[in-house]
Amino acid sequence: MTYSKWQKIGLLCLGAALAVSVSGCSFDQTTTQNQQEPVEIEVSQEQTQPIAKKIAVEAEPINEDTVAYTVEVTLPVISGFSDQAFETSLNQGIKDAANDFIEAIKAMALDVQEDGYLTSPYHAGIEYTVLNNSDSYLSVELFYNEYTGGAHGNYYSEYINCDVQNEKILALKDIMKPDEPYMKVLNEAITEAIEKERSESEYGEELHPWYEGVTEETLTFSIQEEGLGIHFQPYEIGPYAEGAPSYVIPYEKLSDVLSL
Repeated sequence: MTYSKWQKIGLLCLGAALAVSVSGCSFDQTTTQNQQEPVEIEVSQEQTQPIAKKIAVEAEPINEDTVAYTVEVTLPVISGFSDQAFETSLNQGIKDAANDFIEAIKAMALDVQEDGYLTSPYHAGIEYTVLNNSDSYLSVELFYNEYTGGAHGNYYSEYINCDVQNEKILALKDIMKPDEPYMKVLNEAITEAIEKERSESEYGEELHPWYEGVTEETLTFSIQEEGLGIHFQPYEIGPYAEGAPSYVIPYEKLSDVLSL
């Protein structure tokens, strides 16, 4: 099932009201008073689709530049949800996680500076990418990067997936059929994607040498237009030089287990 087809069938229409228009309720002039033409009820086809919501994502910069550290952060500020408590909680959660990250880097830098071992400023950076913003789903990547000395910095990504119609954060189990062996199907699809990448790489079977499958607790995903995004962090399935591998599994490959 392609994503466009999936979207057209009015997925996640909870809360959408059907408008009913009644026509043909007049009496036939040639009938008796007790005879009435059948009432025809028409359902507007447009209103069977999910109610479009204007979800906006705006940038909020946070920048600091000192001898001990630099901060270059751009956070997403999400608006457009009707549930203001949910929207506030979502944005506050993003900001709290960012502040914890920034303050940890700053504290380390100041400690090293105080001890006289600071050779170059530490760095805390965050940027975001909107991977999907449709009437049904919002998916945002938060990319964290840091430098605290050494040969290179480190980085990792977090993903926020929202059900736009029902206004909630989605876990993996929320988009899978509970009675289906979805982790088995997911692992087969991921293994197939990795094997294809290995077959096209000069490193062959040496690529991603630590991959042994994923569990529901370790799987990181995003809901994208083309398919389900599967994401690994640096060092998760291979050395730092391999980066952070990501794969997009087409929805039709997962149609038996997806509840989308």
